[in-house]
Amino acid sequence: MPNHLFSYIILFFSFTATSVISQKIINNNILIEGNHLTKKEVVFREIGLNQDDNKYFSDSLKILWIQRISDLGLFTHVDIQSQKYSIFIFVKEKKYNWFLPEIT
Repeated sequence: MPNHLFSYIILFFSFTATSVISQKIINNNILIEGNHLTKKEVVFREIGLNQDDNKYFSDSLKILWIQRISDLGLFTHVDIQSQKYSIFIFVKEKKYNWFLPEIT
């Protein structure tokens, strides 16, 4: 029984150490590409930060951001890629029309 407890403790700490190492920092470089009609401020509002904010970036945050941007319903495709100090958000907008009321 004690051997199982020891292996669970080692397993827990190995996952914790891996998640800390995989985090990357955003340093004023969040770039959004593919948005022609939607303002970039709308995307920044959905991910919960401004372009000048410094935050830690991880895979779980990437999944959350993709979900939140997709939930807007404005994009058919959302992808996020990270490099050393930059985050690239690639979106493909849905085709939609604005209908103005006709006054008669």
